[in-house]
Amino acid sequence: MELAFTGGFAWATWQVLGRLQKHVSKIEKNIDDGRLLGDWNRECKAQVANKQRASAAMGQGAAASSHDHIFEEWRNKKLKPAQITQLATDLAELAQWAGAGSWVPELRTDEPVRPWTEYGSAGKVHLLQAADALEFNFADVVKQQAEDLARNWLWQVTEALPALSAEPVRSAGPSERLGDLKTRLAAAEVAVRAAFDAERRTQAGGLKLLVQPLAVAACLRKIQMLKVLLEDVGLTGAASAAAAERIRTELKAPLTLSAADSTVAAQKDAAAAAVAAEADAAVAAERATRMAEIDDATAATYRRVLTLQAASPSHWHASSSTPALHRLGLLAALMAEMACCDAAGTKSGAAAAAALVDAIRKLTPQMRVKLSEEEKSKETELLAALTPAPPAAEAVAEAADVSKEDGEVEAHSEADGEAEAAEPSSPPSPPPARPSPGAAAVQLRELLEGAIRAELAQRRAERKAARAAARQAAKAEAKAAAAAAAAAAEAEAKAAAEQPAGELPEASAPAEAAADPAEAAGRPEAAEQGAADEEKEEEGKEEADEGEAVKEQEEAEEGGKGEGAAEGAEEKVEKQEEEEAVAAQAESGTPAPVSEEMGGAVVEAAAEEENGNEEEEEEEEEALTPDEAVDVEAVRRGVEAEARARADAEKEGAVLKLQDALDGLRASTVVQAMKTLVGKVTAAAADDAPDAGTRLLAIEYLFRDAAAAPTGVALAGAVADAVAKLTAADRTALDAASAAAVLRLETAAARVKLTADTAKLDMGPGCSEVLRRTDAWLAEQQEAVVAAAERAAARAAKAEAAKAAAEAAAAAKAEAAAESEATADLETPAPADGAAEEGEAAEAAEAETKAAEGEVAEADPEQTQVAPEEGKQAEEEEEEAGPAGNPVRLAEGRTLVSELLAEGLVLLELPAPSNKKLQLTNKPDVAVQEVVGQLGPIGGSVDARVGQVAEEADREKLLQVRANAMSIYSALTAFLRLETETWESAKSDVEQAKKAVFGIKIERRAESLAAAMEACGGVSERCAALARAVLGLSTAEGRTAAVEAKAALQGTAELAQALSAALNDYISYVRLREHALGIPITAKAELDEECELSLPTLDEMTSRHGEDAVWLDLAGLGLPPVPAEDEEEAEEEGGEEARREAEAAHERAVEELQQRLNDWHTTGLRLLARGQAALVTLGGKLQSSQSPRTPFGLSVDGSSGDGGELRLTADLGLPSAKSLVQLGAEKVARLQLLAAESVSGPNSGVAYPLHWYLLVPPASVGHLKAFFEEKDFFGLLPSQVHVYGNLVRPPLMNEEFKVVLDSSGCRTARSQPGSGEVFLALRRCGALSHMRRVGIRCLEVDCVEDNLLGRPLDPAFLGACAATAIDSAAKVAVPGVQTEGPSALPELYSRYLELLGGSSPLLATLGDAVPALGSYYFSMDFVRRVDKLLRDQPLALYRLAPADKVPTRGTAAAAAAKSGGGAAAAPAAPGGGAAGYRLDRRLSDFASPAIGRLLGGRVHLAMVAVDAGTEFAPVWGTAPFYRTASPRAAVDALLLQQTRWVEDSGGALADEEEGVVEVSPLVSYAGEGLGPLVEGKTFEEAYVHELQGFAAESTGSASNVGIWAVPALVLYGGVTAAKLLSKVCGLPVGGLPAVPG
Repeated sequence: MELAFTGGFAWATWQVLGRLQKHVSKIEKNIDDGRLLGDWNRECKAQVANKQRASAAMGQGAAASSHDHIFEEWRNKKLKPAQITQLATDLAELAQWAGAGSWVPELRTDEPVRPWTEYGSAGKVHLLQAADALEFNFADVVKQQAEDLARNWLWQVTEALPALSAEPVRSAGPSERLGDLKTRLAAAEVAVRAAFDAERRTQAGGLKLLVQPLAVAACLRKIQMLKVLLEDVGLTGAASAAAAERIRTELKAPLTLSAADSTVAAQKDAAAAAVAAEADAAVAAERATRMAEIDDATAATYRRVLTLQAASPSHWHASSSTPALHRLGLLAALMAEMACCDAAGTKSGAAAAAALVDAIRKLTPQMRVKLSEEEKSKETELLAALTPAPPAAEAVAEAADVSKEDGEVEAHSEADGEAEAAEPSSPPSPPPARPSPGAAAVQLRELLEGAIRAELAQRRAERKAARAAARQAAKAEAKAAAAAAAAAAEAEAKAAAEQPAGELPEASAPAEAAADPAEAAGRPEAAEQGAADEEKEEEGKEEADEGEAVKEQEEAEEGGKGEGAAEGAEEKVEKQEEEEAVAAQAESGTPAPVSEEMGGAVVEAAAEEENGNEEEEEEEEEALTPDEAVDVEAVRRGVEAEARARADAEKEGAVLKLQDALDGLRASTVVQAMKTLVGKVTAAAADDAPDAGTRLLAIEYLFRDAAAAPTGVALAGAVADAVAKLTAADRTALDAASAAAVLRLETAAARVKLTADTAKLDMGPGCSEVLRRTDAWLAEQQEAVVAAAERAAARAAKAEAAKAAAEAAAAAKAEAAAESEATADLETPAPADGAAEEGEAAEAAEAETKAAEGEVAEADPEQTQVAPEEGKQAEEEEEEAGPAGNPVRLAEGRTLVSELLAEGLVLLELPAPSNKKLQLTNKPDVAVQEVVGQLGPIGGSVDARVGQVAEEADREKLLQVRANAMSIYSALTAFLRLETETWESAKSDVEQAKKAVFGIKIERRAESLAAAMEACGGVSERCAALARAVLGLSTAEGRTAAVEAKAALQGTAELAQALSAALNDYISYVRLREHALGIPITAKAELDEECELSLPTLDEMTSRHGEDAVWLDLAGLGLPPVPAEDEEEAEEEGGEEARREAEAAHERAVEELQQRLNDWHTTGLRLLARGQAALVTLGGKLQSSQSPRTPFGLSVDGSSGDGGELRLTADLGLPSAKSLVQLGAEKVARLQLLAAESVSGPNSGVAYPLHWYLLVPPASVGHLKAFFEEKDFFGLLPSQVHVYGNLVRPPLMNEEFKVVLDSSGCRTARSQPGSGEVFLALRRCGALSHMRRVGIRCLEVDCVEDNLLGRPLDPAFLGACAATAIDSAAKVAVPGVQTEGPSALPELYSRYLELLGGSSPLLATLGDAVPALGSYYFSMDFVRRVDKLLRDQPLALYRLAPADKVPTRGTAAAAAAKSGGGAAAAPAAPGGGAAGYRLDRRLSDFASPAIGRLLGGRVHLAMVAVDAGTEFAPVWGTAPFYRTASPRAAVDALLLQQTRWVEDSGGALADEEEGVVEVSPLVSYAGEGLGPLVEGKTFEEAYVHELQGFAAESTGSASNVGIWAVPALVLYGGVTAAKLLSKVCGLPVGGLPAVPG
């Protein structure tokens, strides 16, 4: 135990220390890297101080090549030390690839750059130096060789056309031409404007004098002066508002047009009565209709509320405590309403009754009443009778329905508590006559009420029986207790008699003791009462027959209760007397004798008391229970009353709403009737003219309706319209008051309207009429002023006369007074008499004064009476007329009006905009240009006005204006044409041309380029139109400037055509680019129906490229044609002799070809036998799971659901389920055997195994090696198969040709290597060194990994190239020759023709292209020369190819997207990210003349023509360049080829039409050696063991292996079986179970 603890503790300590050590090492590493980077930064700063570098920032090479974004985050210190070291390592690797780090020791070797941690301090510094000095000018170097590579005519069909490499540089031409076009167009615009300005100045100079007579401004000034003057004389807004207010006051009276003639008044009253009668009739009709609806709605509401209340679940639910009689009352209410509805005899009543019957039928079963069978049957009949009896023909059917309903009712009833099964019934007999629904309702109610009351009586009887039983038991117990009490009392009495007198008080103890038993006897009575209650509940559940018996028993008991009560009363009296005696005896101290009779009396008294209590309880029990006390009628009346109340309330609300609606109807009817009368008055025919009274009534309505006008102007207009409808007869018929009112309204309305019109007065339409009305008003005002002055003078004269009369009277009075005084002085009477005389004198003087005043009054009595009335009328007139105007101003106003009416322009009444523009005619030339177009329509306007004017003077004025206008118009015709037609059109052309040119965008989108080409065509057309326009100028100055403008326009058109041609050339490249990116073509090319691309033949390709390469024919594609066998064709071709000569030539060519092929085949087998040829396969494409799946588990584009599975290892769908790797291995094994046997004879064995090099992505190396090991290398030696990772990954670039970083920010984005990276990859992985060691002399490189028909290490191909000393060769197809098997090349050419279009300049390139099939031959000497070239020129033969999924991190597009502005973002690519470029090197370029120009010396190239139908069938192809219909197509091609081999060797298939058979490459490489295996045999299945290499019999040259391989095969089979057994049984390979421990 201690040992285990110690061991565990030691292990835990070891783990902790190990982790601590790793953590310390990591910290030390970070510290070391941080220190190293800090030292680097300090060194950079020191170099800056010493002027050895320009900046201390990292990335001097990047800054020099405009790639600052690479080190942006490094410089901003956003990267951690680990990210910095990662970026430095990645950039050092990029420098090694670009050959820029040759001065760094760590980058001189062929080995890839190791991780950062594997270098020392010096090595890390060297990596930092390489990253700092790296310049990213790769695109500039590659662009220099783009045009040269684009001219290569060797084209591998699974890749893009070679011409696509020129696309990045071809955009420069259109961009330069676009800039030139913009500059030239701007100069042309200046020239065109100068020409038109010269023409305009010349013509406008002569127009200024012609437009002076148009004095628009003077007229407008006079109008403004008139407006000011009118305000001064009283035509103001305030006066207008006062007049409008007087109108409203007059109309609110309200205005009544009374007739003076009684007849007219009677007609008016009759018309008013007719209107009222029409309104009353409409109201009455609407009231009758709506009241009927309201009554129906009220009845429906009553029934709805009644039904809802009666059917409330609170009463009818099974758990409800509502008494049955209460429910019956609710049901009775429904029955009563149903009977009323049925008795109505209407359709609506029948429908309501039916609804109520449905409710009754639903509620009746829920009454839960116990009915006998007879009562149930009666209930069913009555329920059926609630519906009126149907016709006789329907009686039987109805009876059947009723029976069914009865069964349902019985099933739902709860009488017996369980459902009854429905029994089939015999066909019903004709039903008897049934009562009416009302009678049926009454009978149903009586039936239910009787049953309910019977049930209640039964329950009552049961309760009584229970109480009787309880009383009997209590009586028995009471009697027993009384007897015991009597016995005790007797014993006590005896004891008391025996005791002495002094012990009497103690005698009460026995009495108390005797009382206790009585109490004890009472307690059992209470217990018995509880038992009686339980018995009562049980008895309530008994059957009806037992209830009858109990009822009879209770009646018998009740019969004898009266006698018992009488006896009990007597007993009580006796008991009371005995108790009194006992009490008296106790007081006297004498014990009362207790006799037997007395004891019995006590017992009987107790019993009688008990009986009395029972009788009281019985009387209380006899009171009605709540169930019995329900009054059915009261319930019914209550429900009906509540329903009626709610219905009446609803009706009351409806009636109130109806009254409002009727009031509105009455008003609308009156209005409509009055409008009808107005219509008749307005447009009345002679035979339908209304009478005078009707007219007055209609016009009166118009006056009243006018009062609703919102504004004063509208009010005046409405009043004016109403007054206008008054005829002379109507005015005559009016009485004085009405006529005066109408006159006042007319005057006020005219003033309001005139005020509004003058406020808006201008020279527009209607100004003449307003001026005339203004003149009339001014004249009226002048007359009013004169009349007012006359009235004022008359009033002044009258006042002077009155004043003179008053003064005369005063003088007479004074004279009389003086005379009286004088008389008094002369006479001098006695004092008394004198006083009397003085009084008389005073009276006489007063009388004289009064007489004088009377004389004055008598002199003008009428004037004295009329003066107040005249003053009042004068005041009213002055108030209406307003303040009197100044006569001088009024005269000035009339003068202004007369002058304006004398102006022709005012009479012309042109619109305001035209007048405003005419007002500018005296301004400078520019203003004339703007308004001169308005002078043309003056003549037409004058002609129209002349026809409207009646006065001759006005007509003459207008004609004079017309003459002036037409003369001006004739003079301005040329200028108008220049401005409105020529210049506007030219200006539009210039603007459209500018818009088109400056809208052109040279983008890498076919749609944008097509739009640009269309815009260039439009620019050329507009330049031609502008040239025609400037050449049509009439003046000398204009023609002089037009010459220069024409030259500028001609140059612009030529540049536009040149740009269009450049765009047409560039758009083909852009379409190829979009096709390469796999995106839909944004602008498809136009293709004529007659446009066809002729596919080249071998002779044509040889003639075109014979000087650049040697052409070798392996398939007889260049043989002369076979002569025709038809006689007619033979005669046409030159006769029989010519045919023979052709046949002989064909035979000689075939013999020569066969001889060459044999020699080449032999030479190739010798190379293979010596092991001097090697196979290099480029592969490793992964399959994705997003593509559609085929029946074989593979997608159309080579994808698979496995996601990470290689194409090389995928199941192809062959019957043998072989993969590409297995097929290739078997072909190599077969070639080894063929080569060995061809040199050393049959069964000689393989002396020199062939080496197979596979280059795949680094991530796939492990998977492919494991696959080979799992399959035991398919019979090959492990030393033969070499799997390497292709470590060459060029950088990705955006559309600005800038290298970008990936999403991590610490690595540059890389692309997948192209096929041309094979030489650099072979060098880096060490394969080239291995080839030199094993003596390889030539290579065959297959870059189409999924070519099922491919022939790797084809002896004929190798021998032909070796025999002719070829350095580099490619297998090519001849599209123009019909081959044996199916070929997709014609379809491929058709797709490119459709893509490029018939006018594309790249069609010639496509016709000259030689399609390569992906198999290449290279001599090792050529490989060494290429390797040296790539060391010296690392970027040689690189192209800029389109790429998708380009990251945008750290680029200008990303910065613009982040900041929201700046440069435009790169277009999105279909695979995500943005579209850009990748550096691509193609293997076909190493077999083209381009490589010869780079190597400098003579390079022997060869094009080896093969049959594409028999040697090229990719399974998936390379989208989008070479697509296949499906993987099945290639599989079918292989099986069909192998089937032909079998049939040509003498074999047959059971299914001759659709049958196929698979031949393993182990059996036959290209159809050889099948005769012994298949001759005379018929194959039924596609998979045959003999044809898969399982039969190891020697077949001469067709044998698979030598004798030396038998032990190896036996060993291989044993190991394979052992492995299989171990997998199945779980055994180790040795075959024995493993021994534990």
